[in-house]
Amino acid sequence: MQTVYGKPLRSFFLKIQLQSIIDFGDLQVFDEANTYPCILNASKQKPLESFTYVAVKTLQFDDGFANYPRSEANFMSYSDLSEETWVIKTVNDQKLFSRLTSSFIPLSEYINGHAFRGILTGLTEAFVLDDYTKTRLVKEDNRSQELIKPFLLGRNIKPYATTEPTNWLILIPKGFTIKRNLPESNPFHISEPPPHYGDMPYDDAWDWFSKNYPAIVSHLLPFKSKAEIRTDKGDF
Repeated sequence: MQTVYGKPLRSFFLKIQLQSIIDFGDLQVFDEANTYPCILNASKQKPLESFTYVAVKTLQFDDGFANYPRSEANFMSYSDLSEETWVIKTVNDQKLFSRLTSSFIPLSEYINGHAFRGILTGLTEAFVLDDYTKTRLVKEDNRSQELIKPFLLGRNIKPYATTEPTNWLILIPKGFTIKRNLPESNPFHISEPPPHYGDMPYDDAWDWFSKNYPAIVSHLLPFKSKAEIRTDKGDF
């Protein structure tokens, strides 16, 4: 329905007669595996204008599963589908979706296609903090808050709601230690690090960081061995 590797199959179904889709969504049908099953009925005939769609909401069927699709069936138009992504909607959802797409700017247009993947910490247990740890580090050294940013996980984002962060991220920008360690007269001090900044001795950078952000350093030190074996270690 959504994945890139499913595109050829979606394209195939659009060329024949798709008759119905019974979608179980996130309901876990099989005890032994996490799956997202759906049942597609189709025939090698010319496509119709519409097909039946059923969104299964429960695994408890009072009259048996065979009767459930009949009572929950909705109709969708073939024109609502493309080979790119299938977003299956009820009649009410279709009306809402049409109103939204005709009245508002899609996020992809709003950001001019500049969508990026989420943050990869490389060691979440070290760099993602809870409220208690964040408060403690700031209390120990007020400068810690310069590098601690509010951090939302996907499960924290809810529709129509402003979420108060309960997680925080230690965010050390690339080149941060080096740029701060350069003299004020250096033109790279406020822009980009020099071409050979990676040649700066590790001890110099760590010594500067330890003196300026002692609470964060104390927090990170217990994770030293795990941090050293990360694939992406940053500058040092």
